This record gives sequence, C-alpha cells and structure tokens, in this order.
Amino acid sequence: MHNETGSNKDAEAIAARHVAPHPAAVATTTTAGGRLIDWVPIESQVPGGQVATPPPAPEYSGSRRTTAPFPGELGAVAFELQDPNAERGPEGTVPILRDLAVHARRVARRGADKKGIDRRGAGQNAGAADPNPFGYYHATSGQSGTFYGCQSFLAVYDPSVENGSDHSINQFGLQNYDNPQPQSLEAGWTVDQGLNGDANPHIFTYYTTNGYTKDGDNLGGYNETVQGWIQYDATAHPGAAINGISIIGGQQIGVSIKFQLWQGNWWFQVQGVWLGYYPASLFGTAALADHAGWAGFWGEVYSALADPTQTTTQMGSGEFAEAGWPNACFQNGIQVQTVTDGTMSDLNGSASQEDSTYYDIAQTMQSGAGWGSYFFAGGPGNGVAPAFTRLVTEKAEAHV
Repeated sequence: MHNETGSNKDAEAIAARHVAPHPAAVATTTTAGGRLIDWVPIESQVPGGQVATPPPAPEYSGSRRTTAPFPGELGAVAFELQDPNAERGPEGTVPILRDLAVHARRVARRGADKKGIDRRGAGQNAGAADPNPFGYYHATSGQSGTFYGCQSFLAVYDPSVENGSDHSINQFGLQNYDNPQPQSLEAGWTVDQGLNGDANPHIFTYYTTNGYTKDGDNLGGYNETVQGWIQYDATAHPGAAINGISIIGGQQIGVSIKFQLWQGNWWFQVQGVWLGYYPASLFGTAALADHAGWAGFWGEVYSALADPTQTTTQMGSGEFAEAGWPNACFQNGIQVQTVTDGTMSDLNGSASQEDSTYYDIAQTMQSGAGWGSYFFAGGPGNGVAPAFTRLVTEKAEAHV
C-alpha cells in the first residue's frame, strides 16, 4: 500500500507540472524523463480526419557525409520512445507531448517564446554586444533565394545554460519577408529547462506567422504546445528527449533533419522518418504559403539577464568555431531545395554573428568533399574560456 500511495503522489506531482490533457486523448503515458504524452487518434488532428501523405523519402543513412574531410565516424542520436521498453499508446494513435505549466506561463508573459532576427543584411560581425532582439545571440550561415526545403546534419551537445529562462540551440530555419512581418519555420535541438523540464537536448520545431509577436493556436509556437503542427509518426515527435551527445575531443553524435514543401504542407523529417507537418495554409496567401525567401542554419543563445552581455550560457559545445573538429559544434551536409521536385543543392551561405568574442562561426561552403557545405559554431559567451581554447593558449604562451 505504501508503494501504491507513493506512486499516486508521484503521478499527481507530474500531472501538476503540466497543462490540461489534450481534448482528444484516449491514453496518457509518462516518459522516463517525467513528461506526459497524450495519445490521440491520428485523424482527430484535422477536419474531416484526412491526414496528408508525406513525400517520398530517399533511403536514409545515418553515416551520410560523415568521414571526409575529417577522420572518424559520426554517430546518430535516438529518441526516448524508440526504447523498446517505452510505453506507447494504442494502435492508430500518435503522441502529443503535453506542455509544461511553467512554459505556458512563460509564453503568456512574453507573448511569443522565441524572437527572430533579419539576417539577410547582417555583416560578418555586427559588433553588437546587445543584439537586437535584446538578449539573443546568433552564429549564422544564410542564403537568400527561392526555397522549398532544406536539410543538414547537426552535431548534438549539452551546453551549459545559465538558468531556466535561457536557451541554447543548434538549428535551421526557412523564412520569408513578403509580408511586413517575417514568417518562419524552424527546427533543430534545444537545451531549455523551461520548455523541456530538464537541461538535456531535445528535438524541437517552431513556427511563427506574425513576426514572432504572438504565440498561440495556428499563430505560432514550439512543438505540439499549440495547434498548427500535425503529428504523423507514432514514435518520434517534436519535444522528444535525445539519447546520446557528442564529447569534446571524442565521439561526435548528431541528428539529420529536413523540411520539405510537399503538396501544400511543410513536412519535417528526422533521421529519415517523417514526424509530421505544418499546413502551408497557416501562413495565409503569401510568404511561406508556397515558398521561402531565405534559408539559414545557425546556433542561437538567449539570455534572460537584465544585462545579456554578462551571459555565460554556452553555444554548441562551448568552444569557439576555431576549435574545429572534434571540439566545436557543427552542421554538415547543409543543403537547400531550389526546385519543387525535391532535388537538393549545397548551401552557398554568408556568415554572420553579433559579437565574435562571445560566439562565432567558421564556414566552408560547397567544399566538393564529403561534408559538402558545413560550418563550426559556438562559444562561451562571457564565461570562462573552454578547455580546448585554454589548451591552445597555454601552449602558445609556453613557446613565448
């Protein structure tokens, strides 16, 4: 009886951390990380019950573009529901990760939980210690054009994040500026305790229809916390905890992700699996309704400090880009889709960052080698210089 009572109390505590159940839920399970997943019939997500069909998927290989120009193999991450012991919902249902109450309050306080920045005209180093939007730092490779998708392989690390309101992200995004306000589709991995409930990396998606001014159903927001995202896969989902991280100087582990516009929907793929999609109709009659005008791939840090220049939140591994392989975080195999048939081409991006003394980027575009277009990016913010940087400095000083 004691164990049963304790179990009930634990269940009550977990439930209290989350918002109300999804109205269509037919079952609820708890992940190993203590998050609630509501399982809903897949057809309940769309009017009329007709879920879209994903695009044809090329054969996926977790080792694509891995060995050149650097030695060693890249590992591929897994997700918590892929554990054979993980509890799943009934046949015909899909997982909807229930939002945390603390995150819902954060969104209500901020209006929107993420802010963007117009990177199109940014220089190599804008020199802004206090970037606009306030508190956000980026290290970006971006290209303007007409795009119908993008993809890359992102190394996964577990950067130190200063507090529960900060985040550290490695991601890509598709944006359009046809309207007065930019619209955006974004995805990657994030360390964000307020969003995820822990300090570990999680896969994420995010969208905004209104220039990051307001999150809400069919307006914008993270993962499955708002309406707009349609879940397709029965195992992997936005917000899922990632199993496996890279080690500075050791094994590099990452995740392959992709956006593709297909038959009126922006589909999102992870490790060769179509997780789900955003209907292009969310974006109205212009902008991301039928294409993107800019594709970007970047690291991002948000600091909630009153003075963001004091942030010690790390980007990537915490190492600067110059630390390179296998020390700095990276993206490789970076490609964009410029034609509607799904054909991809290597990015030819321009690099930018607000302040290279905090976080920086070093890129190689269209290398012709196994990594194609790639970059390293990261840094410690205003924190202590990371281990690899200290080692290089100490060796240099020893030879003076």
